[in-house]
Amino acid sequence: MIEALLASTILISSILLDILYGEPRGKLLKLHPVVLCTSISKLIVKPNSSRIHGLVTFIVPVSTVLLIYTLIQYLALKMCFLAYVIFSILILKTTFSINLLYSIVVNAYKSMERGDWSTARHYVQQIVRRNVYVLDEEHVVSAAIESLFESLIDGYVSPLFYYPFLGVKGPLLQRAVNTMDSLVAYKTPEYMNEGYVSAKADTIINYIPARLTAILTVASSLILKLNWRGSLKILLRDHSKTESLNAGWPISAIAGALNVKLEKIGSYSIGDPKEELTHKKIVEALKVYKLTIILATLLILILTITTEILLPWIP
Repeated sequence: MIEALLASTILISSILLDILYGEPRGKLLKLHPVVLCTSISKLIVKPNSSRIHGLVTFIVPVSTVLLIYTLIQYLALKMCFLAYVIFSILILKTTFSINLLYSIVVNAYKSMERGDWSTARHYVQQIVRRNVYVLDEEHVVSAAIESLFESLIDGYVSPLFYYPFLGVKGPLLQRAVNTMDSLVAYKTPEYMNEGYVSAKADTIINYIPARLTAILTVASSLILKLNWRGSLKILLRDHSKTESLNAGWPISAIAGALNVKLEKIGSYSIGDPKEELTHKKIVEALKVYKLTIILATLLILILTITTEILLPWIP
């Protein structure tokens, strides 16, 4: 039971730290796994190379991040147990983000509500790759909602999904893999081979969490008395429409729940346009987003306690 209490304390404390403090700032930012992966990969990424080089490009940053943080935990434990717990909380916090994405979407909505679509596009552009400045208002709203739920996978559910089974190193591994995918997994001729391993690894590591996120989104829509039947229907029908094997799951679930069509022009169209997709739909989407996070957190906490009782480990 002591191990379960310790693991649960680290988990809950890291979540509260994210909600109350947000992202690391100043010198702490240099130790963020995303920043570390980015800095290391810049030294070895070589466009127009082979898949073998892509494998090296993947392994070196990911393994280096895991080694650095394992060393930090080891040194903290040598200092004292309290230091170990504190550093474990800080390290776990770097692997996920609730506050940042939520704040960006809220600010985008507030700008839309004021009729300031230029500022709204500025915020939405921070969380999507497509050029939102050439999109109409409906597609800007769609981009915001799509990104909000796609990011639920790799930004929260996926890293913490591995915590009950692998401790802090599980979320660190997911965060490093996801970062490498975003850095080199572009489907362009110069990166097709270089990013192949990173893309496949990201798909594999997010496979179960993506489907779990979709199921929790349907459950949230049921609790909030939204169209949960439509959420399940569109999930089953449209989850495979995205190029990514994972992204379509939560996107289709929220599209059905909101009775709207979410569309990335030239790529996919998900859901049925039963209701108009106005910026007011973002309010409903944010409610589903928050409840889905709560349900995911409860599930991960239960898994953590159960795993610790059955197979105790030091996080």
